[in-house]
Formats: sequence, structure tokens, C-alpha cells
Amino acid sequence: MPVLKGKDYAILLRPLGAVEDATKLMNIKEVTISAERGRESEDTTDGSVSSGEALENNVTGTALYNTEDPLAESIEEAVIEEEPYEIWVTNKKNVNAEGQYRAQYRQGYFTKHEEKGEVGANVSYDWEFVTEYKRAKDWMNLPEAIAQNPTTYGFHQPLSTDPADDGLAAGMNTPTGV
Repeated sequence: MPVLKGKDYAILLRPLGAVEDATKLMNIKEVTISAERGRESEDTTDGSVSSGEALENNVTGTALYNTEDPLAESIEEAVIEEEPYEIWVTNKKNVNAEGQYRAQYRQGYFTKHEEKGEVGANVSYDWEFVTEYKRAKDWMNLPEAIAQNPTTYGFHQPLSTDPADDGLAAGMNTPTGV
């Protein structure tokens, strides 16, 4: 039986209403998707009556702080400026015949950005996204740049005509000829 693993999540986001492709959140270490609605109960002469409370529908996570990825800083600014965002949470293993990914779509606000750094360890940041209204589910297409490079670099053939020029190689002086 196939089991969903944490590495199968992909999270894309952009400022709400922005006319641009969403950006993939990189170096995610942990994702939590939660939906919670409390119920209150009140005793009456005819028995107990319960009523539902407001829905709390959040996505939280931890990611490594990549100094070349502007999203960490964008999330912090979104918290400070109360800028609304769109966020897509998808399972990269759940793909239909058209190549679309099953996803949850949410609109809301980042309410937390917290950087953590220990001596000798990578700096990470925690974030929290609070969904306004209810999330929607449907199939989505990945933006072309993400579809072509889903792990920050594309597949290269082991041939001299296809040297790596992305990922780790992007910041290196790599030979271009044989």
C-alpha cells in the first residue's frame, strides 16, 4: 500500500491576486495541515444541546533558510504587513492522466514567521498560514518553471552535451567544454 511521505508535499504560494506564477516553497522540513472545530454543549431541561464553533483551518511548517530564496523574507513581510496570500498544498504523488496534481487551495494570512538558529546547525524558520473561509480541493497544473525543475534542478543526461548548469552548479565555475 502506497503511503504518503512528508517529502511528497509541495507548497506553492503567491500574494493574493498577483498576476504571476506561484513560487514553490523550498527546503521544507515539516508540514502540518490542520482543521479543527470545537463544539460547545449546554444543558437544558430537554437534554444537552451542542453548537459548533468557528473553523480553524491552518497550514504550518518548518523550512531551512535559503539565502537565495526570497520566500522566507516574503513570508516575514506578509506577517508584518498583513498581506493576504494564496497557497496550494499538493501531494506530488497524486497525479491524474492529464498530469495535474491533486491540491488544496487556500486564501488567507501568514500569522507567524520565526527564525531559529543554533551554533553549528542550519538556520530554519517556522511559519503559520491561517485559512480564511474554507479551503477548496481540485486538480492543478504546476507552473512551467516548477514542472521543469521540481527539485530545483532538472535531470541531466550523462553526456558531454548536457553538463549541469543549475542546482549546485549554478553558483560554480564549471567547465562548459570537453
